[in-house]
Amino acid sequence: MGDTVTGVLGDCVCSGAAPSAADLYIEVPEHRRVTALRLHRKINAYTRQMLSSRVETALRHGARSLVVDLGHVPFLDAEGIGELLRSQRLVHATTGGTLLLAAVQKQGRKTLAVKGLDSLLAAFPTDADATAFLASWPEASRVRG
Repeated sequence: MGDTVTGVLGDCVCSGAAPSAADLYIEVPEHRRVTALRLHRKINAYTRQMLSSRVETALRHGARSLVVDLGHVPFLDAEGIGELLRSQRLVHATTGGTLLLAAVQKQGRKTLAVKGLDSLLAAFPTDADATAFLASWPEASRVRG
């Protein structure tokens, strides 16, 4: 990873020096009909508002379903899980779509399982797997009008 962080979603566009290890930053790669949020660093009480803001921005810009890639998230606490659940409900209420997780690291999988939430937040091995699932899911691919 270089020294610059970039994103590509409306007011989520950012560039500049890479954040410190304590910060959360989010890359937003472009996919057809599916918005993928690629998170970096931990998701906790201090960073959950940034995630919430990016989800809301994605929805304002026409996203129907979201894939949240946690491959670079070494730590996910109860606050972070709560934000993921809130975001999932928001996506469904706003668009009828869904929010899927991808590349959840061992600590995150364990936390989800211990809290019994692994059945509420569907997880896929990679963001490509989650995106492929959504592409085959008729409700996810229907464009809002």
